[in-house]
Amino acid sequence: MMVSKRIRKRIDGAARSRVPQCWAIILAGGSGKRLGMDRPKAFVPLAGRPLLAWSMLTFARHKAITDVLVVVPSGWREEYSRSVLHPLEKELGDLAVKIREPVTGGRRRQESAQAGIEAALNQTRDKYAEETPILIHDAARPIVRSEVISELLASLDTAYQSGPGVAGVVPVLSMADTLKTVKGEIEVVGELTSGQVLRTVPRDDLWRVQTPQAFRLGPALEAHQHAVVADYHVTDDAMLFEWMGWPVKAIAGSPLTMKITHPEELSLLEGWLSIRPETSMPRRHGDRRHRAASREVATAGMARTSAGRVMTVRQRAAKAAGRQTRTDARQTRIGGQRLQVGAKQARTARRQGKATAR
Repeated sequence: MMVSKRIRKRIDGAARSRVPQCWAIILAGGSGKRLGMDRPKAFVPLAGRPLLAWSMLTFARHKAITDVLVVVPSGWREEYSRSVLHPLEKELGDLAVKIREPVTGGRRRQESAQAGIEAALNQTRDKYAEETPILIHDAARPIVRSEVISELLASLDTAYQSGPGVAGVVPVLSMADTLKTVKGEIEVVGELTSGQVLRTVPRDDLWRVQTPQAFRLGPALEAHQHAVVADYHVTDDAMLFEWMGWPVKAIAGSPLTMKITHPEELSLLEGWLSIRPETSMPRRHGDRRHRAASREVATAGMARTSAGRVMTVRQRAAKAAGRQTRTDARQTRIGGQRLQVGAKQARTARRQGKATAR
């Protein structure tokens, strides 16, 4: 399918007028069953914050993002306000005005994404609302790099200014593992219960796709509406654009933007945050509380490092003392041996003196 003439006309106008508004739509659905939690994944704690709060901070502090909209699971609005929104409002200060009223999602990710797109379109103030750029993101990926956000929006803007062509932009990572087609089922822990390797899949053209993904409001809503009519289901929004026949561009993603699915991934990311807080904590000039928190985490890390260094110095001193003790003992043995030799020589001299006297 091709982008409709009505939307294309508005797209061309938006490219010339440079639409200032930009939405970040965060999908906070997804159960926490595989994490062993009794709550949706977005509300699982990570280094002192719910998973959802991390990406909200990053988007709210990015200068190009004007509106942040969260799509919450049914029945979780009150918990969202209590554990996520209210703490963030204090931390963000004036930037908290970017956070819009949340909307309730559907049973599937696809339904939640459409609900977020429709809500954003209804609240967009520009006359070219359908061409407003949007970023659709999964809350299960808590760490988003600001550089990736900037590159996504720049690529989307460049594509539209250059004329018909790219309709969306997604971040990707190359495949490092060998891929196999396996017939059977595999347990979460990795134990193969039944199955057989059928073949190895060439990985040259295979890439792992991440979020956030960048689109325009009008085409995104049109693609979702067509999918509803056709009863077509997808696992990310770029699939809808591919299905519609609209080109999607890929840019380099970040290994830090991992999707949290199992407890091991949560522990891995929490460990990384404790070591390198500056690579993932969103920053804003003048946010004293945030800088203090960053310094606290960093200081804790330096304290652990300093303690390790102190221990190393002590170990070296102990080794040196041990070597000195062994050297002293060796010199003592040598001195004793010399005394023994001297005494023997004295006895020999006395015997020789007595023999001469006779």
